[in-house]
Amino acid sequence: MSKKITDIELELSKIDRKNIIIKKLSMIIYEMVTELEDSQELVAYSGNFDDMQTLLDCILDESTTNECSLSSILKHLKKSEVGK
Repeated sequence: MSKKITDIELELSKIDRKNIIIKKLSMIIYEMVTELEDSQELVAYSGNFDDMQTLLDCILDESTTNECSLSSILKHLKKSEVGK
């Protein structure tokens, strides 16, 4: 495998790790928001929890899309390296 491909794969794996961290943090926040939603006083004080949950859903969807894109790029790189 060429050094250039190895360097690209290394950078992609760093992006993948960051993506996993974002996903895990989003899930933790989502769980916390869900727990807080049960308190009617907090709901009245802090506004609409649905908006926060929708935003977190969007973040998780983007994270999943990023995982698929990274996987596709890595497959393409490996195929192009094998084809040489």
